[in-house]
Amino acid sequence: MKTIEIGKHIVSNEDVQNVDFNKLLKGSKAHILYTDPPWGDGNMKYWCTLNKRHTGQEIEAMSYKTLIKIIKDMIKNHVDGYVFLETGNQWLDETLEDIKDVIYNQKVYSLRYKSGSKLLTNPVIVGTTNPNLVLPNLDALEGAIDEDSLKIAIPLLAKEGAILLDPTCGMGNSARSAIQNKMRFVGNEFNSKRLEKTIKSLKKDENIQ
Repeated sequence: MKTIEIGKHIVSNEDVQNVDFNKLLKGSKAHILYTDPPWGDGNMKYWCTLNKRHTGQEIEAMSYKTLIKIIKDMIKNHVDGYVFLETGNQWLDETLEDIKDVIYNQKVYSLRYKSGSKLLTNPVIVGTTNPNLVLPNLDALEGAIDEDSLKIAIPLLAKEGAILLDPTCGMGNSARSAIQNKMRFVGNEFNSKRLEKTIKSLKKDENIQ
């Protein structure tokens, strides 16, 4: 597993199936799991194709069902706090069913995201890993533009110095949110080209050239 430590933050550049999250988290648990993974088998294949175009590295696409199982195991074993999981409308019921025994106090909000000139909707599942943990009022998420969802949710869930974990961190929206809320960021992204932007944000936070 290729890992990069950037001050208090750490990221890995690996197929999520191969990540040792206990090692990545150094035995700690994340306070927040945020992830916006590819939705469905078609999107899984698309992101693998894009990765090959960006990096020349060929990765075989896993099924969406396999990805949700990985995320479920991650929630069960490596998160003590809050879960923020985006998915697609087509896979919402399946995802809710698959994770129902590891996420409590579940709420689903509809986010809007830009697709060309259109605004489409996708759901985000929010919940806790402890049935006794109170979920703050996140009703402002309903109808919010997707890129604003972190700005709305994370400040209400954050704990200074705690870990925000994102196993599909892309170009670093969740990393920047962790920085803004004085959290530590632990992330993974298999596309090294996209991960460069996350690393750049984390280095800026740590004043590393």
